[in-house]
Amino acid sequence: MRYLYGDSVPFPQQYDFLAALDIFCTQAARVVRLDAESRGFQRSAEEAVTGRAHAVEALEAFHKEAVGALRDGSQDQGQPLIDDYVRQVSEVAQRIVDEVRRHAADTSEREQVAARTEWDRRRAETRDAVEKLLIAVRLLATDTQIRMVLSGGLTNDISGRFAFDGGLVAAFALAAEAVEDWQRPRRVGDLASGLTLPVGVRRSLFKRTVAPETITLDDYVLGGFELHDDHAELRLRKKPELADSLVFSLRRTDDHVLAEVHYPEDAEAESGLPAALDVSSAAEMERLWQVVRNSCGPVLSRKKTLITLSLEGADVFEGALATKVVEHVVRAIAPTVQDIARRSPNAQELSLKLESDSGRREEIYLKKSQLVTALATVPAEARAVFDPLGILPTEPRDTIESLNDGARAPVA
Repeated sequence: MRYLYGDSVPFPQQYDFLAALDIFCTQAARVVRLDAESRGFQRSAEEAVTGRAHAVEALEAFHKEAVGALRDGSQDQGQPLIDDYVRQVSEVAQRIVDEVRRHAADTSEREQVAARTEWDRRRAETRDAVEKLLIAVRLLATDTQIRMVLSGGLTNDISGRFAFDGGLVAAFALAAEAVEDWQRPRRVGDLASGLTLPVGVRRSLFKRTVAPETITLDDYVLGGFELHDDHAELRLRKKPELADSLVFSLRRTDDHVLAEVHYPEDAEAESGLPAALDVSSAAEMERLWQVVRNSCGPVLSRKKTLITLSLEGADVFEGALATKVVEHVVRAIAPTVQDIARRSPNAQELSLKLESDSGRREEIYLKKSQLVTALATVPAEARAVFDPLGILPTEPRDTIESLNDGARAPVA
């Protein structure tokens, strides 16, 4: 199946972008709404604490002035009863002030605990929404790092770290189990057969020395790997249930690849054999590197769980940067949304087509009013985040709720 624009021109992003856009708008609206609510909640809590502190300060100042006036007035009287009266009134008044101060402090502490609890709840909701929108929309990564660990000798746990323009970096656990080739441990021979290298260990019968031995790695199993654009680490083991016995480190230079081998389970081999591989062996390992990377292609689009997310080096959720992430994604997908809108035959819909290998075509579409309804849940003052999509009317913002299926939303 192939995706086409509504005017039958091939659609460059070969996936159901309209379904992704629907999810994105729903979850992005949720993010921006939660962010705005959190900021308002935090501002109200801070204002309440500040107002309470100012009230206590005012009471203390009044108390000091009132007690001072009483004492000044009693000095000219020379009457013990008056002096005793002033003393008792001052003590009672001081107890009242102390009680008000304690009550204010206790109230502020309770509100701060409640505010932290509410903040954590909203942050968890925000994380869930950000995870869903980033899984739905396939952004173009400028750099991809892939990591795999063979867990329990049975499961290939694969994760990916994706860097995007603008300093956005996301790491996801990937659903390797959904791809048939990765549902079981991978043998080297299934990926790059005939891989023969001088990385075996030949031991002397009479001396405690070791020498390299050329062996075929076809029956070895991938115990794990870390794949980058310019360097990689590949870990092999003899059987799935055993520990990794060979670890290859590779680094690409301008004109060739440098490779080393290490023996984590064999101290004699690690200290007695050269680490650097010759040029031909390094080229063979590069072949395995590239085959493994290519085989991970179907897994990379199957994002399962968000692990970490940062924007320009700062943690998105610790730094309350989720709305910034939405802005980033909006800028990235806006040109595609506008292209689809221009090529859609109905001004109230966004349309794509699916074409089968037999030439049969069917239309898929998304009503703009459906997206407007989702975005209408965002406070009016925060809706400008979504302007680049060309879905919402720009002025006046408070009329958005009145849009219906027949209302035409302008497209930039």
